[in-house]
Amino acid sequence: MKAPSDLWHRVQAHPFPCTNAQLSFAGRLARDNGWSRDYALRVLDEYRRFCFLAVAAGHPVTPSDQVDQAWHQHLTYSRDYWETYCPDVLGMDLHHGPTRGGASEDAKYRDWYQATLDSYRARFGPPPADIWPEPQARFDSRFVRVNRAVTLLIPRARLKGGAALAVSAVTILAVSTTASAEDGGWSPAALLLILGGAVLVGLVIKAIAAQAKKRAEGSNKFSAGGYGCGASGGGNAKSADGGDGGSGCGSGCGGGCGGG
Repeated sequence: MKAPSDLWHRVQAHPFPCTNAQLSFAGRLARDNGWSRDYALRVLDEYRRFCFLAVAAGHPVTPSDQVDQAWHQHLTYSRDYWETYCPDVLGMDLHHGPTRGGASEDAKYRDWYQATLDSYRARFGPPPADIWPEPQARFDSRFVRVNRAVTLLIPRARLKGGAALAVSAVTILAVSTTASAEDGGWSPAALLLILGGAVLVGLVIKAIAAQAKKRAEGSNKFSAGGYGCGASGGGNAKSADGGDGGSGCGSGCGGGCGGG
């Protein structure tokens, strides 16, 4: 792994934009991804390591999703990224190359990601698993952009746990009413109604889970390799997909930290 002797020092020393602003670079990264500030700072450290590998590894590299979010954000601070970070710190243009979709692209980025993990271990030691997952977990993702002001997000694990709790509660209630029915407090019709409700809740939960799985499978077929990206380093100004590079920017590029 060849690299300029002071490359890592330059990467470590580079201050990210807006460090002293009310909304710092790390603060924005934490806010937009629902992370703690400490976790966002750790991701930034890993982004530095990724950028070093992009230059020094000698092969194309692919970031973890968390590191990719830091990279995306850095690209929106375009003056710092293109006028300072790439020429003065990395000594090359580091273009973001998103996937073009399809099975071959999916396989390519999985291979690049595994190679990135291997080079990371050779240079820095074992990567933190909560930021650099294994390839299967890295690419088993289905992301969408949502507005949390109008959308309620319930993690799948909590939904399953809540459903199990609801079924348990209904079951306990049904058992308790059995005793009451034996004492004449509950009629058989009421007991059957409660038990029927428990069965109905279970069927509804099962149907929702099956529908979600079907949608997910359909999404995967439509966008195979949809979450891969990478970069080719070593002084190469080409993007990862072989083009002449360039980065896209949707919303949020105009403001922030001294724009104008």
